[in-house]
Amino acid sequence: MDMLTRLCCKGTRKRCLLLFVVLYLIFAIALVRNSNNFDDSLPLVENNYEIVSRKNGYPSNHISPIKEAAKSPAKEVVQIKPTSKQADYLQPKNLSSKLLTQEKSPDTLCKSLPKPTFLEPGKKPLTALHSFPGSGNTWMRVLLSSLTGYNTGDIYKDGAFAKTPGFSYRKDDTVVAVKTHHPFWDDFNGADPAAPAGRYWERAILIVRHPLDATISVFNFFGTHGSHTKVAKLEKFLLPDGKPNKSWEKFAHDQIRNWGRCLEYWINIFKGKILIIFYEDLKVDLKRQLININNFLGLPLDETRLNCTIESNMQQKFHRNQNIDKRILYDTSMLNEVEVVLDNVKILLTTNYTHIDETFSMPASYASNLIRENFSVKPDSEKHP
Repeated sequence: MDMLTRLCCKGTRKRCLLLFVVLYLIFAIALVRNSNNFDDSLPLVENNYEIVSRKNGYPSNHISPIKEAAKSPAKEVVQIKPTSKQADYLQPKNLSSKLLTQEKSPDTLCKSLPKPTFLEPGKKPLTALHSFPGSGNTWMRVLLSSLTGYNTGDIYKDGAFAKTPGFSYRKDDTVVAVKTHHPFWDDFNGADPAAPAGRYWERAILIVRHPLDATISVFNFFGTHGSHTKVAKLEKFLLPDGKPNKSWEKFAHDQIRNWGRCLEYWINIFKGKILIIFYEDLKVDLKRQLININNFLGLPLDETRLNCTIESNMQQKFHRNQNIDKRILYDTSMLNEVEVVLDNVKILLTTNYTHIDETFSMPASYASNLIRENFSVKPDSEKHP
């Protein structure tokens, strides 16, 4: 500073001013060089545009709107990887080694979907969601509410699902469908299949499961005090010598007949539109069946909800883990009962009814001549020595 003062004193005022300008420029250049030490990989955001690349430390002309970037596939997301100098203030220390992304993952997208709501009254037909007990009605309610974004109803007010999203106790047209097992359980004291409000069902979705599987499932329900996921103990099915327990034997004969009566009731008596969905088809080709159901309901298909429904179905907990070999549970008399019932149902389903949607085809496993082949039970003399 003393040297600068002496130089200014010996020279003119102009020379002194020139020296100050030169020093200022040197200081400014030093600041610019210091700023270039930051990581050039960080994108800049200016107004509504994002600079996605740099060249020699300066933004290039490769600029794209942020709104358009948000529409790009998940693989094209912009990733921010801070340098070690920047990591301390750009992100928490425990995440310093992870990449930050600017788009939601599919799992996050599904979780961010709005919760199911109710339909506007009077806009859609009153729809029954019927099945013989143990045929996947609860599972279908989960799928329906997830697929459509609307709540389902329930005749029975099952408290086990009181807090389940998409489940309600309504029985009117503000829900996308109402669960019923009528006429297996006498929902309406012997009346025709009408809602408690006095209105007849206007259409119905029938969930059909093979009677041998459905009968075991409903026996598990009663044998575990109404659990939708537990399995009854083996001794409730079979005696120590391997013969059927009398209570199971009587139950199986009765419910196999009831299974057939349920279908006969809806197909012969109910005159509204019917969509038949086989439980076995849901297991094999869920996407196709969900699209058929959505079309039957007359709702616009939401591809995001469809994909999220399929994804979440892989993680859902409404199935029983049945480890019992079904072949040891049915004796010859029970299989005879099943063959008769399936023959009658086949005649029903192949009759040209105008009120039944024709998108279904009966699974091969329902053929009565395959029952013994699939179960391959031994003759009673071999089975019980």
